[in-house]
Amino acid sequence: MVSFKNHRVSVFPTAEVRLPMVGVIRFLDPEKQVAGLVSSELKLSQTALGSGWNRIFNGDVYLKNYEVKAKVRWVETGTTASYPKYGISPAYKDSNNIVSVWLDKNNSVLATNAVIGGINQGWQNSSLSGFDFSVYHELKVIKSGTSFEFYLDGILQQTRTFDITNGQIGLLTEDTEADFDNVTLTVQ
Repeated sequence: MVSFKNHRVSVFPTAEVRLPMVGVIRFLDPEKQVAGLVSSELKLSQTALGSGWNRIFNGDVYLKNYEVKAKVRWVETGTTASYPKYGISPAYKDSNNIVSVWLDKNNSVLATNAVIGGINQGWQNSSLSGFDFSVYHELKVIKSGTSFEFYLDGILQQTRTFDITNGQIGLLTEDTEADFDNVTLTVQ
């Protein structure tokens, strides 16, 4: 059983888990709002700008095969980071073990990256010419063992392999205000 705030969901093979956003925000005190975060039951807006990654993670997915997806939308870009961006993490153990997929409005790319065992695995970019960042788009990652497939609006953009078997899922921004909605985890 996985529990998020006052919501309880059972996880079975091929089950879909809709993550209530208030429960996903591990650092959010339900009685207060953490600076820079505005939340509702099924939606989160990251309003903090500035350099450094703003990260929100939840749970420890002890599964090898699953799908994580979220609707994401750009709101505003700051002026302090070289590569302002927003996205999701399908696997996070700590800052030395993380996989991420980002949308970068300034460079009009979908970018993936991982740090495994403290070693940066490199960035890989997919061009998004003519892309409208101001509307909601679906970021999806299908994880099968150590293989990660990265989708944007249902279209496969990249496939990469990283030696990370499990971890938390999360929402990410860097010097970007973004909205996140309909975050789901589907067990494969």
